[in-house]
Amino acid sequence: MENPCIFDVGEDSFDERVLEASRRVPVLVDFWAEWCGPCRALTPLLDDIVAHYRGDVLLAKVDTERERRLALDHGIRSLPTVMLYKDARVVDHFMGLQPESVIREMLDRHVARESDRARTRAAELARGGDIAAALELLEEARRNDPENHRVVPDLAALLLENGDIDEAERVIAALPLDKREEEEVVALCARMEFARLALEAPPAGELRQALDGGDANPELRYMLAMRHASEGNYEDALANLLTVLERDRRFRDGAARRAMVDIFGILGSTHALVEEYRPRMARAMF
Repeated sequence: MENPCIFDVGEDSFDERVLEASRRVPVLVDFWAEWCGPCRALTPLLDDIVAHYRGDVLLAKVDTERERRLALDHGIRSLPTVMLYKDARVVDHFMGLQPESVIREMLDRHVARESDRARTRAAELARGGDIAAALELLEEARRNDPENHRVVPDLAALLLENGDIDEAERVIAALPLDKREEEEVVALCARMEFARLALEAPPAGELRQALDGGDANPELRYMLAMRHASEGNYEDALANLLTVLERDRRFRDGAARRAMVDIFGILGSTHALVEEYRPRMARAMF
């Protein structure tokens, strides 16, 4: 049975079936030729992938032997070349025969999914204070679309915000290893570690009182830093961690330095606090 989401296009139909259609859903354009072996291998793979998205992405095929002007206009120099159109412009592309995982990863960056719409709605609910409804929506999105790994950090972050560290850790642990190494997830894991350490710490008031009273125990200052970090008060956390580092670089086998690096990862390299404290940390270390 012919799939209406997969079709041939030429110069006379490209504007309507690709450019205009891409304002509604992303359109994948496959520039191919009959004599091209990798093109023939790629064709069934693209067909299967696009069928999986059930109308959320279209596949337009351009036979470059018949549509030479169209290929020339698009600067096609090697085959196969595949371009992804969205809002009437090219937003991504690849050349040559690629594995299914690479193609799906590219599409997932641009194709709207019902689970992504659920993520947006959950964020709105959470901002409005309805954490329970937001969690329920994200759990349902994860069940219905387990391949959308973008749902998991959202769910884990909300669980962490709700104080359920154990469940947040379990959710992240279920991610594939390569997804756990992504910057957003690494930063979230650091936040979970801060929250875990803060649970072991005395109340912040007691810690500040002891330190103001002249107690120089680095453990107290480190615990206060964990309290601050778990609350998102990274400026005070960094200030206390730097003090620990300056007084004892080997404290807890370098725990203060590691915590500072984790905070840098959460904030991002261009954040003002990172630009201030990274050189100060280096001076304390060396």
